[in-house]
Amino acid sequence: MMTHFSQSTSSSLLIRNSLRHWGLSQRDHLSLQDRHIFSHRACSHAVNYLDKKVSDFSGIIFGGYWPIRSEIDPRPLFDFITSRGGA
Repeated sequence: MMTHFSQSTSSSLLIRNSLRHWGLSQRDHLSLQDRHIFSHRACSHAVNYLDKKVSDFSGIIFGGYWPIRSEIDPRPLFDFITSRGGA
């Protein structure tokens, strides 16, 4: 039984890693313009959601990152959060 679990886990990890590498490759091949468009769309969705759900940002601390390589750029979202009093 333990062997089956190990094979299943190993197989899942291989599939996960394969899908991750494929996804990164697809993202890396996007043009800078497309990356910019997708980042702004994602941030707009998050802004719309937060605007409906959060009335007071002043007591909330948000964490984020500076995008590297082809990662989504969340900075427009952080501009929105700080404009509402979040940190």
